[in-house]
Amino acid sequence: MAALTANRPRHTRNDHLKRTIEITGVDSDEFYSGGLISWSASAATVVMSSDTASERIAGVCAERFSTGSSNTKKILIEWGHEEWFPVAASSIVTGDEGTDAVVADDQTLGEVADESNDVIVGKIVELETINGTAGAWVVVGLQTGTTDEQTINGDLSITGTLGVTGTTTAAAINASGAVGVDGDFDVATSKFTVASASGNTLVAGTLDSTGDFDVNSVFTVAAASGDTVISGTAAVTGATTTTGGITQAVAMTGIINTHITVATTGTDKTPADGTQWVTSIFVPANFTCTNIEFLVGSVGGTDRVYGVIYDAAGTNLANSDLTSDGIVCGTAAQVMQLPLTATQALTGPATYYVGISAKGTTCRIRTMPVYLGGGHFAGDVAQTHATVGAITPPPSFTADEGPFIILT
Repeated sequence: MAALTANRPRHTRNDHLKRTIEITGVDSDEFYSGGLISWSASAATVVMSSDTASERIAGVCAERFSTGSSNTKKILIEWGHEEWFPVAASSIVTGDEGTDAVVADDQTLGEVADESNDVIVGKIVELETINGTAGAWVVVGLQTGTTDEQTINGDLSITGTLGVTGTTTAAAINASGAVGVDGDFDVATSKFTVASASGNTLVAGTLDSTGDFDVNSVFTVAAASGDTVISGTAAVTGATTTTGGITQAVAMTGIINTHITVATTGTDKTPADGTQWVTSIFVPANFTCTNIEFLVGSVGGTDRVYGVIYDAAGTNLANSDLTSDGIVCGTAAQVMQLPLTATQALTGPATYYVGISAKGTTCRIRTMPVYLGGGHFAGDVAQTHATVGAITPPPSFTADEGPFIILT
């Protein structure tokens, strides 16, 4: 066909149905107002239409435009409305309404059954002669037997609102602005769902977050440290295991294994060289220990004593001074303090063991009698005096062998 060489006078109606797109034109070409526009062979740019069967109509050129070499300019194209086109002689006649119009010579239209190509422009609505020229009104882009659909293979720019009443299928959707969804939302049917009525969200897989997590400031997780703050009640039905212990808002000043009611509480125990008296002690929260304290019995002085802290497995963690076999035993019927050689951080809640050793048999150590044994482990272990090593913790309570202990 001969190419359109001038702007075509346009007659349009039902313009409220008109839609516009901007698509890149081919290099070094002229686009005329009112001319039919087709996709190029690459389906990425558009050209002025011809009666070549392999072409597909994109719409009608809205305004004249000249493209250059290495072109990146876009052509404004309209479709969806009704537009009047001149028709080839005797090609479209009364009775052809409702059939498809195709491109004929000089961008006139012919009826699909009378032409030798299948470049469909749209559905014929009405025949009308305007200014002495026979023509037909055509719904641009609508074919018989179809709904009002359009396939876009190139870039599509829409400056207004895009309304979609049917299902939209896309291999990928990228949005740089806000996306609003009024109905339920799901990924792969059930892997990630959001109920529009309630906002309830279900995640079937693993949810990873690299930033902070905050629920109305009452439940927060700091991404950098993992620190978690719960302002409400945490209900736990299973076991809770902590590796870093529990830190109290106000630190404890001391921990005891059992209450001392009077200075003569318990049994007056005679120590033995090479024997250590060991008791369990429960540490309810993280605690920094500086001293071991024990209740001296009816006799103090003379013998040298020291204390040791062990973990639940019997590994020695800290001890008081071992120089010269320890420190001389304190005053009778008083609590004696044995400073540790270095402070010891105890992680709680956890069970620990404390042992008291004395070199000699003169002093006395107050120990727990049978009626105080509930919930304690206590017993004696063999240990060379002033030599600290791991022990096997007592597996049960033996009366009169567990000293009264305070950790401060």
